Amino acid sequence: MAERLPDGWERLDPAPLLALWAEHYGVSPEVFAELAFYRRRPEGADTEDPQAGSLWARSATVPVPSAPVPETLGLRVRRGDKPDTQVSNAFARRYFAGATRHVVHLEDPDEVRGYFETTDLSRHVPSDGDGYYLVLSPWGVLGRARAHNGRLSGEPSKNERVPPVL
Repeated sequence: MAERLPDGWERLDPAPLLALWAEHYGVSPEVFAELAFYRRRPEGADTEDPQAGSLWARSATVPVPSAPVPETLGLRVRRGDKPDTQVSNAFARRYFAGATRHVVHLEDPDEVRGYFETTDLSRHVPSDGDGYYLVLSPWGVLGRARAHNGRLSGEPSKNERVPPVL
């Protein structure tokens, strides 16, 4: 029996994403084996636009409830208008602990705090060039950072920043 999804949701074949994440971050596709991936399209969005909406992941073993109709399906992976290598911080923290490429290591507690204060991290600019990186610490994945024109900036979400952005 086919999975019944709420209006505006469609299930995706994750193979291209998993291959990209394996290549870019060095994370094995097996890490995501228990997940199902979905795209949520905003009302009125062009159904042919692959960037419309957002990408979500949830357990593949639990059926989607039919009532009440869920507002979301799991954990947001990324917003649709972002490159596929830019994953949400929450998704990165949960699934990218084994990343071996495009990572920045922060060892000092002050530097870790600096990530959440959106301090310039440029002294850690990787030689791989511009793009998205995962910020790792002794305590795990902190989230993502973006290298652009020789500058590295952490991208904690607004509610993760110190002090919080209200």
